[in-house]
Amino acid sequence: MRPILRAFVRVGSSLGVCALAVALAAQDPTPSPPPPDPTPPVTAPTTAAPIAAADFLFRWPLPCTVVVEKAGDKRGKKATLRYRLEVAADGAEAVRVRHRDFTFLTVDGVDATTPAMQRQLATAQVLAHAVPDLLVSPQGDYLRIDGIDGVLENVATLAGESRGASRAQIEQTIAAMRTPPAQEMMQQAGSGDWLAWVGAWLEFAVPAGEQRESEEELDVFGEPVVAKVTRRHHGPDPAHPGHVRLSITSTFRGEAGTAALAKIMARMASAAGRKPMPPDELVGVEMTTAIEVVTDPRTLQPRSAKRRKDFAVTTRSAGRVPQHETAEFTFTFAPPPAGK
Repeated sequence: MRPILRAFVRVGSSLGVCALAVALAAQDPTPSPPPPDPTPPVTAPTTAAPIAAADFLFRWPLPCTVVVEKAGDKRGKKATLRYRLEVAADGAEAVRVRHRDFTFLTVDGVDATTPAMQRQLATAQVLAHAVPDLLVSPQGDYLRIDGIDGVLENVATLAGESRGASRAQIEQTIAAMRTPPAQEMMQQAGSGDWLAWVGAWLEFAVPAGEQRESEEELDVFGEPVVAKVTRRHHGPDPAHPGHVRLSITSTFRGEAGTAALAKIMARMASAAGRKPMPPDELVGVEMTTAIEVVTDPRTLQPRSAKRRKDFAVTTRSAGRVPQHETAEFTFTFAPPPAGK
């Protein structure tokens, strides 16, 4: 997959997840449980090799362990958490990325490590630990989520019960999430963090100090959409010798995008046996996503990463409903074992 297409996969995955959420919410007053959403900034070891040798290839030392701290703000709810990545070869054709030991540190500014807060966060902790493994290629391209079926029912049940949903409503949500369109969207959504950390920067071709803009048509579940993408190489990061700062911003709006989203939602509703939204209910959709990384250009081991999404859906019944999400990550790579 070429670098520009990696940027568009992120646009498509966000569009797909929003379509899934809007379609289910339109038919069922109980919101569907969102997939766990880990998106961290990163910290990689400083090295002395010259940046001139950079070629933006995936060269993490394998196996490796990475401690990630994430600060997220989703629809006004803020939390910081820490977890561990265990990254190792999985045969000759893949690299497995496991998420382990999730710990909430703060929630809306309150210390989340106290016993009382830990009890309140028990369900959230279980949902966090249900994050399935990622599989990426030896070259660093995202392949898929592995084992999503194994966690789907537990996640849907826990999330539904925490919101007071009936068993019938939970079963309906599970059935909807098992349809091929929903499965495909969840697979694409699973790429989000990895793209921000590594995938979007593979073979990054923008020279230091410059930016590139383009408009490209993307096929999203069979529907064409056009997004404007700006890629920028900010140059060396002064705080981290041997590292550079890169960013990609994608903007998506207009009648074609709204029509595409409406068709995707109609197909999902049909696959789930639900009544589709009226044809004129969806008025507009607009979205801007931005990712940024400070990384070692020779290995793509990140020190930090940021992810932002501004999304708005306008319907005749509810008007314009905006959403804003941010996530910032820092990464600490554990030293390799002695003798490695």
